[in-house]
Amino acid sequence: MIIRHADANDAHRIVEISQQDGYGHPLDKESILNYMKQGDIYLIAEENNKPLGVAKLALNEHAELELFVILVKLDEQRKGLGSKLLKKIEKLASVKGNALVLHVRVNNNKAIDFYKKHGFSVVQEIADLYEKGDRHYKMIKNL
Repeated sequence: MIIRHADANDAHRIVEISQQDGYGHPLDKESILNYMKQGDIYLIAEENNKPLGVAKLALNEHAELELFVILVKLDEQRKGLGSKLLKKIEKLASVKGNALVLHVRVNNNKAIDFYKKHGFSVVQEIADLYEKGDRHYKMIKNL
């Protein structure tokens, strides 16, 4: 298994991973390509040319380094791939800044536990971040 920087040729593979059951906001190819042009970094994990997971790092509107997503195919979860993607993202982020932030739905206990296990702390609860009525935690890890 390798983890590498994704490029425009990988956009359809990123879409494929995001369309699995359980991920509430599938990504679209055009948006991914636009984000790549803006400098957002996508990492893709693959084995035998089969996409297994993806992660995205970018500057948010507050000029913070933000982990926008880690997605792992359902049949590959709980095997350490998410941790490997996070470690690579943290390494990239540490070159650019001293902290990494993310947002997670307050009812996504699986993700909250994952990030806490990896050293993130909840610093704020935010209402209506992406949609009216939703609630997210802002989590941060000093690098």
